[in-house]
Order: sequence, then C-alpha cells, then structure tokens
Amino acid sequence: MDRSEVRTLVCKALDIDSMIACSQVSRAWSMDFTKRIWRDINLQTHPAFKELDPSIIAKHGHNIRMIKSIEKQSHLDLFRDNSICHLEDLTIQLKPTTRFFSQAFDLIHRNAGTLLVLELNGDIDSDRTAITRIDALVPTDANTTSKLKKLRIKKLSMSREIFSECLSYVPNLQNLRIRECSFTGDGGKDKNFFKHQNVHSLFSSTKQVMDPNILPGDNREERTKVTSLLVHFPKLKTWDTWHPGNRISDSEAKTIKDEIRRYSPLLKEFLINDCSTDNTEGIANLMLSEPEMICVEIRSIAPSIIKSIILHCQSLVEIRTYDPSLPADWNYRLNTVTEVGDQSPNKWMFHVLLSKCPHLTYVILPAHEMELEYAKQFPWACNGLQDLRVRIRGLDTKELIVAVIKKWARRSYARRRARARQEALLSENSRKAVAAAISTVAVVATTRKEEKAELVANKNVTASSTSKELEPSEKDVGADVTESTLLKISVCEQEQEIRNGYAEGEKAEQSARSTNTLENIEGAAAAALLVSDKGSDDDDGDSHENPLVEMVVNHLLKFEHLKKIWLGYKVWTL
Repeated sequence: MDRSEVRTLVCKALDIDSMIACSQVSRAWSMDFTKRIWRDINLQTHPAFKELDPSIIAKHGHNIRMIKSIEKQSHLDLFRDNSICHLEDLTIQLKPTTRFFSQAFDLIHRNAGTLLVLELNGDIDSDRTAITRIDALVPTDANTTSKLKKLRIKKLSMSREIFSECLSYVPNLQNLRIRECSFTGDGGKDKNFFKHQNVHSLFSSTKQVMDPNILPGDNREERTKVTSLLVHFPKLKTWDTWHPGNRISDSEAKTIKDEIRRYSPLLKEFLINDCSTDNTEGIANLMLSEPEMICVEIRSIAPSIIKSIILHCQSLVEIRTYDPSLPADWNYRLNTVTEVGDQSPNKWMFHVLLSKCPHLTYVILPAHEMELEYAKQFPWACNGLQDLRVRIRGLDTKELIVAVIKKWARRSYARRRARARQEALLSENSRKAVAAAISTVAVVATTRKEEKAELVANKNVTASSTSKELEPSEKDVGADVTESTLLKISVCEQEQEIRNGYAEGEKAEQSARSTNTLENIEGAAAAALLVSDKGSDDDDGDSHENPLVEMVVNHLLKFEHLKKIWLGYKVWTL
C-alpha cells in the first residue's frame, strides 16, 4: 500500500465511506483517495453531497468527472464554480425556469470539451420541457471539438431545426437515445436535415421515429405526415425500438421497412420490441434484407416469425429475445435461479432456427426454456457459437447448473491442452525436418567439393606427365576429351545418386516419426479426457449420475469456440 498505483487499484474496490476513512491515514493516502472520492458524484445514491457547502465542492471541483441526478435548483447551485470544468458524464433533469436553464446550460457549456455522456430529462411534472437553444454543446475553446459520444434526451420538445443544430455540434456522437420527445415542424422551407455520419446506434420507439412531431393526446390520423428521424442517420447500424405500449399494423411495418431502406440502408441490428403479442405478421414485415442481429419479444414467437428469421440465416450473427414479465431489477448476476415463465407452445421452433443459421455467434434467450431432445432432431448448425444464454428444462437448481459448468469447463480445458500438445509436437517435428534437410544439403555440398578437388588434382598430374612426351595426335586428343567428359558425367551421376539417397532416407524416417507422433498425440488426448472425466465425477458428487447433466455437457462440447454460458445461474466464462 506504499505505492500510489496499488492504492489507485484498491480505491476501485471500496465504497465511499471506506475511501473517506483511508484518506485520513496520511497525506499520500489522502491525495490518492481524495481524487477517487470526488471523481463520481451521485446525489441520489449519496445524498450527503447535498448538504455540503458549495465552497467545499469548489475546492475539489478539478477532481469531479461525473455528476448524476441534478433535479432541483439547490442541486444545481452546488456546481456553479468554474473549477468544475472537466466533467465526462452529466445528468440533469431540467426545470422550466429561466434561472435553472441558464445555470444548467452554463454547466454544460463549461464542460462541452470534455463531456462523453450527457443526459437531459424534462420536468416530470409537465408533458414536455421546451428547448429553444442548444448552443451550450459548443466548447468554450474555438479550437476544441466536442467529444460527446452518448446523448440521452427524454420528455423534451424542440423544433426540427434545433435538433439538426444539436446533431451538428456533436460530430463524434455514436449513441443516441430519444424517449417521449417532440420535434415540431419539418425542417423549415428548405428541409435541410443534418445527416450525422457517426451515429450508429439509436434507442427510440418506432412511433417516436416515424412521427417525431406528435404530442401526447394527438390523433395520429389527423397529424400532418413529416419526414422520419431516420433521415438524420445514414450510417445507422442498430435500432432498438423498445416501447411495449406501441402496436404496429401490417401497413405500418411495410412503411417502416421502406423508410429504413431509403434513409438508413446500413441498418443490420433491429430490436423489434414494440410490437404487440398477436401482431406477428407486422413483425415479419419489419425484417431487414440482411440483418445481423434481431431481438423480438418471447411471447411473439410464432411460425411466421421463425420463418422470416430463417430467410436471413446467412447474415444473422445474433438472436435475442426479451420477456416483459421479468422483474425490473432482473439481471444475469442474480444469486438465485429465476423461475421460467416461457409457456409458448412454439418454443421448440428455436431448435429449427439454430439448425438453419450457421453463422450465429451469440444466442441470448434468457426467458426461453429449451428441451434438448429436439436438438437430436434438429442439430444446431452454429458451430462458431461463443455466447449462449438459455434455460434448459430440468436444470432448475444451482447444484445441477454448477455440475454442468464444472464438467464442461474441465473437458474443454482438457481438449485445449491436448490440442496444444499436438501443435507443439508437430512444430517440433517440422523443426527437426528442416534441420535434417539442412544437414543433408551440407553433406552433399561437402562431397561434391571433395570430388571436384580430386578431379582437379588428377588433371594436374596428367598434364605434368604428358608435358615431357611428344605432342599427341588428334586422335589421342579426342580420346582424352572423351574420357574427361565421361569422368565428369560419372561424377554428376554419383552426386545425383547421393542426393536421391539422402532424400529418400530422410523421407522414410520423417514418415515413421509422424506416424508415431500422431499415435502418441491421440493417446495423450484420450488419457487427458479420461483423467478429466474421472476428476469431475469425484468432485461433483451425485450430480454426475444425473443423465441430463451428461447430456447437456456433451451438447455444449460440440461448440469448440463457446466461451460464455448462462443457464439460469450467473454467467460463466471459460
């Protein structure tokens, strides 16, 4: 704890009360822990901040990076000091008063150059809070560009021109969330809609996007048709339409699909959550041409939906469902096994879907209960599966789920170790083969060099002995040339035989080594799996005697790339 880096890591694991106690240990500790204490301020979860004097907050304003839950004028008064100018995350609930708007926009303007996340909510006591200016999003430094990446707005009202202006001020925006807002007008006379080139994710209902000028209580039939909000997002890739109160007719579904093709042709991920349970044809008509991810309500699953999804099996990478009946505080980290509420008679058709989509990587079906018996009739084709979140009939206790996870993990690791040993042995054999080939070439080169030296020596001896004799006749010269040529040819033939001999010998030896290696690898892999199985049986107690556990484990092992699993009790990562 004497090192500042260690204390910084410890800070992340402590609550605010513990950090305050640690900050009083010494001056060095105070510096490190004080930064963390003042980094994030949430007035709702830590109401003690509301009681502080503004001068104390101003003293530590340079450390503040996040402010959440500014809901009253008294809350806003705490952060008026200019030292608070490095915010990265800000949430404000706007009040329809001149003073509140002035101070709120001043706080936004001071931090426009550093903000990454901004959430603006309207007054909960009124239908919509009107926004007449949005230039606060422009950084104070003319040479600085806004870094804002996430913008969330709720219960606000503004003109279409101001909305376009807002988008133009935040060129790095990637994620936009719009709920219960109204955008009056239709872009002015010129209809010069700003088209944002970086927004790729939109969270907004189909009603909000297709009828942006509609107000609470308005009749959709009497409203003048205006250009949808999709015109602003030509690079949109993900659209989450969550809004359980909406109902989409068949004709509306076709209109939405046409708008997508016209304004946002790159849209590949569609969360179709705002369709009524009985309107399956409307959902089917919303399917994109080449979707990569689709999310539908679990109660909306019908043969027509499955058929529509299967038509796009070659492009689909992720399939999701959601269940509106799940508790609001439900999450994957709960320490209990949630009761399954999936009573759909068509749920067996998910097996048909998984048997037809070879590129599925993420199967997220937390509210769906599968029966693995159908997997024998419809074998899953998604061999590249990496993340599986689903319930399985019969696995309804922590003990059974943990038993499956243990066996699956042990056997998966055993398979990895066997494969690693195989790759290591093959790599070693390749290295030895290369070394043997180099050695062979060196021997052949040495042999050739020695034979050439011997040939040159013989020529020199012959030349010195014949220089003392009479000049030979033309016939003798011809004979000498012939003999010399034959000698060279003979040497070349010998060298070729040597090379062939070495090559054939090395090839035979390498083949024998490869055969032995493969046999050893297969034996090692089998032994590893046997040892793993034995170990898991000893550790899991009576759970290994449950045939369902073994069946689920064997099914999961078919997917070699599977890394993350949720079967009803916590998420397990390999």
